[in-house]
Amino acid sequence: MITCQDWRDASPDEVGPLFDAECARWYRSLGWDYRPCCRVLEAGRSERRLPGLLARDADNRVAGWTYFVLHEQTLHIGNLVAENPAVVPALLHAITDGEQARQARRLSCFLYPRSPEVETALAESRFAIERHGYRQRRLDRGAARTDGAARPDDREFLLRGWSAQATSDLVGLFARAYEGMPQARCFAPDGRPGQWAAYVAQIVHSPACGRFDPALSLLAETRAGDLAGAVLVTALSDRTAHIAQMAVAAGYRGRGLGERLVLSVCEQACNARYDRITLLVAESNDRASRLYARLRFEPAAAFLFADR
Repeated sequence: MITCQDWRDASPDEVGPLFDAECARWYRSLGWDYRPCCRVLEAGRSERRLPGLLARDADNRVAGWTYFVLHEQTLHIGNLVAENPAVVPALLHAITDGEQARQARRLSCFLYPRSPEVETALAESRFAIERHGYRQRRLDRGAARTDGAARPDDREFLLRGWSAQATSDLVGLFARAYEGMPQARCFAPDGRPGQWAAYVAQIVHSPACGRFDPALSLLAETRAGDLAGAVLVTALSDRTAHIAQMAVAAGYRGRGLGERLVLSVCEQACNARYDRITLLVAESNDRASRLYARLRFEPAAAFLFADR
């Protein structure tokens, strides 16, 4: 029999090994240093600001864990971790039957599942599921520019480095670029500018998607000074750079700008001595998937976005 308890009542000695195991899994499988995230989680848990659950078996051993945050009537489920897949439904039911879920109008999660049974448990709990491929491209330091011939005419767009002053324009770019796209639910559930602003702030100021690297992030402008595209890059570890978000304004698509942004980031990441660069792309986003496949981003793992 599985029982669930508030993880805030557990000791650091009990929770610490759970974080250590998850960090080892993320680094081994994804090249992702998950320790900064776990430090934030433990601070929130130990200060009783962050709700979560520990699942215990009949012998009172920890069999799984999760945490969740209620924000703007959406309950975000951070992790669903269990060695035994049968524990995942117990964690899900404890969340959906809890006080925070009763206050929410939407539940969502973006997970790197330990087993395929997580998807089954989410589907049985009436979540709509979108698979996201985690892709990687190896970087060759001996040939930092291997795709130079494929780059479009540099005269149409100017690439410049990250500027915090461009944040409001960037929020507008993302909101317009993803308008009407169901894949954007994991970024901004309703597509509102405030949600996009919170999403950009999360990339830039929190470790949730790695440490933001302004030196690799780029803005693309037209000669008239309009923001035509952007790419935000983070460091998942000392060896792995990550394209956290990229967008090209609808009016400038089909001119090779997305390709130019990605190749420029790859070149800069290679020069910065990263071994590989990664990204996440929704499997249903055919246009982006074709671009990344053409640029030699190979499938490496899979994440699940689910909401109801």
